[in-house]
Amino acid sequence: MPAGPWTAESGRRKPLCWALLAAIAVLPASAFAADPGPPQSATILADKSAQTLSQVWRIDNDAMIEVHNVRGNVDISAGKPGRASLDGSLGSGSKLVVAGDAKHLELRVEAADQEHGWFGTHGPRSDSELTLKVPAGTSVKLELVSADGRVTGIDGKSLNAEAVSGKLTLSSGAPQVDVESVSGDVIFTATHADANSRTHLQTVSGDIEMTGASGRVKLETVSGGAHMTGGDVQEFEAGTVSGNINMAAARLGKHARVQIDTMSGDARTELPADVSARIEAQSFSGRIRSDFGKVEKPEYGPGSNLDARVGDGDAQVDVKSFSGNVDILRKQ
Repeated sequence: MPAGPWTAESGRRKPLCWALLAAIAVLPASAFAADPGPPQSATILADKSAQTLSQVWRIDNDAMIEVHNVRGNVDISAGKPGRASLDGSLGSGSKLVVAGDAKHLELRVEAADQEHGWFGTHGPRSDSELTLKVPAGTSVKLELVSADGRVTGIDGKSLNAEAVSGKLTLSSGAPQVDVESVSGDVIFTATHADANSRTHLQTVSGDIEMTGASGRVKLETVSGGAHMTGGDVQEFEAGTVSGNINMAAARLGKHARVQIDTMSGDARTELPADVSARIEAQSFSGRIRSDFGKVEKPEYGPGSNLDARVGDGDAQVDVKSFSGNVDILRKQ
C-alpha cells in the first residue's frame, strides 16, 4: 500500500523524536534541579575529617553577606544574580553554622568542640577553605582569625573586613569601605571612582596598598607603610608611627584637604600638574624637597619648613614627618 500523508509525516518525525531524546539525555542534572530555597538555619559538622562543601541558596541581589572564619582562607567573588553558592572544604575539628534568609546570609566557622572555645584549643585543628559566589550587588562583612581573605567584583552598598592575623586582598566598587587588620597586609583596589565614596583602611602591623579610591580616604598604620595611587581625592588623611607614606593622587577636587603625618618615616606626595593649593610641610630631623615654593631652614637648630601657594590655593596640603624626609613633587 502506498504511504499516505500520515505515514510519511510519521517517518519524518521519528528521527526528530530520537534526536530530541538524545539531546535531553546529555543535559546536565542541574538543568532539571529544583530552584534552591533561601538560607535556613543549619550546621555542617566536620568532627573527625574534613568535609567537602557544596551548597546553593536563593538570595536577593542586594543581600548582606557575613562570613566568619577562624583559620584558613575565604574567597568571595561575583556570581549569578539571585544565587549564593558555597564550595571548598570544612577542616576537621570544625563546624559551619549557616543562618539567615534571602536578605541576609551568615556563614560562621567555629571549633567543633565549643566547650574549649576558639582560643582554648587555638580553634579548629585544620584549615577551612571557603569559596563563595554571590550577586555583585551584595554587601559583604568579613571577619577572619588566622585566615587570609579575598573579595573581588563586589559592588554593593558596603564592604567591611576585619582580620586578626592574615592578608586581605580586596577589589570592590562599594561606596563605603572599612577595613581593619591587626597583623597583616591590606591590598585594596577601588573599581568605581565616586567623589562621594568613603574608604578607611587601617592596620596595626602591616602595609597598606590602595589603588583608585576617590572621595574621602583615610589610611592608618602603626608599624607599616601606606601607599595610595590614583583617584579623585576630596579628603585624604594618612598616618603612621613607623613606616613610609606615599600618596599620588590623579586629581585633587576643589577645596580638597590632604593631611599626611609620620613619626619615623619618609613622606612622599605627588600632586597633579594642575594642582591649585596651599602647600605646607614640616620635618624636624629630615630634609624637605619640593617642586613648589622654597624650603626654609631655621638659622639655629634642626628642622625645615615649606609654605607655598600654587594657583588659586583653594585646596590645602599638609605634610609632616618628625624624623624622616618629605618629598612634595609635581606628578609627571
